[in-house]
Amino acid sequence: MKEGALNTIHVPRSKQRRDHPTNRLLQFLEGLVKTLMRA
Repeated sequence: MKEGALNTIHVPRSKQRRDHPTNRLLQFLEGLVKTLMRA
């Protein structure tokens, strides 16, 4: 049971990093901030 629970937690998390809209927005904002810091 425990191993199954861990897999349920870990697999979606790695998928979220690529596909999750919120993370995509955060990455965009991060890039924007870096660009502004350079200017």
